[in-house]
This record gives sequence, C-alpha cells and structure tokens, in this order.
Amino acid sequence: MSDGREIQRPEKIGFLKGEESLWLFGNCMIKEEDGSILYPDDDGTIWDGLTGFLPQSIKQVEGSGNKNEKSGQMPVVNLDPSIEFGIKELREVAKKMEKNYESKSIRLAIGWIVACLLSYEIHKKYNCFPILFIGGKRESGKTTLANWLMAMAGLADSAGDSIESGSAAGSIRNLAWYCSLPYWLDEYRNNSKVAKLDGFFRNAYQRHGSSKGTLSERVRSHSINAGILLSGEETPQDNALLSRCVVIPLTKNIRKNIEIYKEIENLRARGVLSRLVTEVIKGKKKLLPFIFDHIDGWKRKLLDNGVGER
Repeated sequence: MSDGREIQRPEKIGFLKGEESLWLFGNCMIKEEDGSILYPDDDGTIWDGLTGFLPQSIKQVEGSGNKNEKSGQMPVVNLDPSIEFGIKELREVAKKMEKNYESKSIRLAIGWIVACLLSYEIHKKYNCFPILFIGGKRESGKTTLANWLMAMAGLADSAGDSIESGSAAGSIRNLAWYCSLPYWLDEYRNNSKVAKLDGFFRNAYQRHGSSKGTLSERVRSHSINAGILLSGEETPQDNALLSRCVVIPLTKNIRKNIEIYKEIENLRARGVLSRLVTEVIKGKKKLLPFIFDHIDGWKRKLLDNGVGER
C-alpha cells in the first residue's frame, strides 16, 4: 500500500510464532505478551500498526466456488463482555461433563485440549505430542464429547472429517493450517483403507509431516501444527499407534443426564466454551512450568514402573 501498510494472508490459523507470539482467529487477534485483543475492520483485516492480518479458511463452503470463502469453519472465540464466563465457570462445566459421562477420563480429555493450546511449547521441549482417541460403541457419546472439546478450542461448528471419505492430502493441509488447535478425524476403523494412514499418524506424534515432489523437481513439505483428535468405534490395532494415543473409552449413554447435556450443549452452541482459549493464553506463563513439572513427574513414575517413554 502507498501509505506503508501491508496485508499478510497467513496460511495458518491459531498460534502464530514470529518476533512476537500472536493468536489469529476468524473474529480477532490476541497478542500473547500483553493479552491485548485486536478486531477486524469492515474488510475483515486485523491491523497491528502498519501490518494487517487477513485470516483465511482453507475449507471451502459447499456450493461456493470461492476457495477463500471466509466462513468455512474458522475458529472464533467468544468475547462478549456481557457474558461472565471464566475459569470458575469452566471448572464447573468440566465437573458436569465428568458427571454426565460418569467417567474421570473426561478430565484427561479436557486436559488434552488445554495441552493442545500449549502444544508448540510442549513439542519443542519433548519432541512429541500425543493423539487423543475417543472410542466407544454407537450412541456412547463420542461425537458429543468431541463437539464439546472442539468448542473449547473455538471450533463450535466443526464436525469431524471422515477418515474414509476424505483424502490424505486434505488431512495434511488441515494439520498444517490449524496451529496449536485440534483437528478432528472421525470414523476410525481397523480396515485396509484407514490402516494406510496409521504410519502417517505415528509420524505425526513427533510432528513429522509429509513431503512430496513437484513438477519443478523440488520437494514440498507440510508441517504438522495441529493436535490430532481421532474418534471411532474401533480402537487402533496397530500397537505402535495405540502407544501414541491418549485413549478415552466411553460406555455410558449420555442422555441419562439430560439436563446437564442440554446445559453444556447450549454453551457450545453459543460459543461460550471457547473462553478456555482466552484463559489459557492469559495464564500461559504460569501454566507452562506447572505442566512441564507434572509431565516430568509422571514420566519418572511410569519409567520406574517399567512403562516405556511414550
């Protein structure tokens, strides 16, 4: 631009690591250092001084010919000042989710979402980040739990992409686009079609992306920036993949606690569960040492009991 301004169109969404750490969402940008929030102008550009950031979705809306359609499942965070919803309320939601499923493993699933928002630093220190696997028979609440977890990361309207009907290239693009955010792949099965991706998932544990040659005889690589959330009725039979997963087994019919279900589903639909994002960003400096201490402590305990490092 003639006035010295420039517009960047990042091929990523979520955590952007540069000279300063930024969080880019469809409706705002959060500066990690001081927690300040910047909002888009009428054209959708978010200005930080002379630099503008234009968030773009790689997900094309069905029926649209525009590949850069902005409304295609962009993560957003609820910033409505009239709604009081912070750590206290999020803890209450976590307790109700646990009560709804009658399983303490729900704490582990929510903990994985928190860790996912911090996964850049976790991977940098440990060179790995686990896959979350939600398993259970039909109508055990897999989809509902995954929906609630995704909503906590600002993705309240994101349904899981089918592993079988989707393409590997599409999954790779999504895993590069979402940064320190979850990417959900549904309908995991132990069949030959899905099994072809097991090796890719194993490598993604250490965030080793794929590389492919181009017509110009160069190699194009895609990094892994997202946390992988898998769900399905069948737990992976590949032991190497299973050892890289945090498994959440579901057995109860969640509709038994219909009032709790309706309450949390209402929070999801309103986007309020995304307040977890702002709370984690705000408390990141205190959270990371606490989380690293716990990871190191549990690692020592598991090794002392003969459990492998994974």
